[in-house]
Amino acid sequence: MAHSTTPSLTEQIHEAENRLLQAQKNSDVSALDRLLHDDLVFIAPNNEITTKKSDLDMHRSGNLKVLASHAEEPLVKIQEDLATVVVDVHLRVEFYGQPFEGLYRYMRVWKAVGNDWKIIAGSCSQL
Repeated sequence: MAHSTTPSLTEQIHEAENRLLQAQKNSDVSALDRLLHDDLVFIAPNNEITTKKSDLDMHRSGNLKVLASHAEEPLVKIQEDLATVVVDVHLRVEFYGQPFEGLYRYMRVWKAVGNDWKIIAGSCSQL
């Protein structure tokens, strides 16, 4: 008898993180729209407050291009309908035509919305 296994909550977050990295690399605005909560608040490395709209606009316009990224193993903590992720990511990006490369630490808060997980808050700092 075949058993279907439902991924654990931690596995679901790992999968969502992987989908996020792929969507960012591809500037896949449609996928990012599904992954970002409408009420997203994100603090960028330059301390700018970013919203879902501004993030999607940045990818849509081509002003942010993720050229390469590699994430280390994330720390994932689940609290009911929230998941907190801390992950170090090696990034090579172009931001308004300027190249940036380095190691960044992300903290993201994912919220369960129906059967999906969406990022509702986060921050990023350069290490």
